[in-house]
Amino acid sequence: MALHDWRAPGRQEWLSYRERALLGRDLKSEEARYVTEMLGRIAALVLMGPELDADYERVKADVWEWES
Repeated sequence: MALHDWRAPGRQEWLSYRERALLGRDLKSEEARYVTEMLGRIAALVLMGPELDADYERVKADVWEWES
């Protein structure tokens, strides 16, 4: 999955509400920094996706059954 294909409920809305036409101003530097940091974290998760999926499958295949 490419980063530009990734969707998170609420995030697009957060950013769309900060369009200059709606907000009536440019983004503040701390808002732009937050978006940049958030996209960096999302990109890292997207890049780690295949490895995280493989780790999950390995763990799922080797669970220890608890006795009731």
